[in-house]
Amino acid sequence: MAPTRVLAQLHGGPLDGDIVQAPLRGDGSLLPSDVLAVPVPVLDERSETFWWDTARYVPTGSSIQVGSQLRWHFAYTDTPSS
Repeated sequence: MAPTRVLAQLHGGPLDGDIVQAPLRGDGSLLPSDVLAVPVPVLDERSETFWWDTARYVPTGSSIQVGSQLRWHFAYTDTPSS
């Protein structure tokens, strides 16, 4: 079975340093998608409320080999509601 996801290491933003699975582009290549949207928790301490938002990350074009796994680097762009 062909792979459908690759490992991505997130840089910057609320999930800095986390490793997630990014979907492939779908064109038959082993390249990650152009934008990765990841749910992130948001806490408003003043009103003591909590909700989920979406942080967007884009591939930087670089990757590193960690053991037998290839990890693509993704950089934080924004959280749409911020």
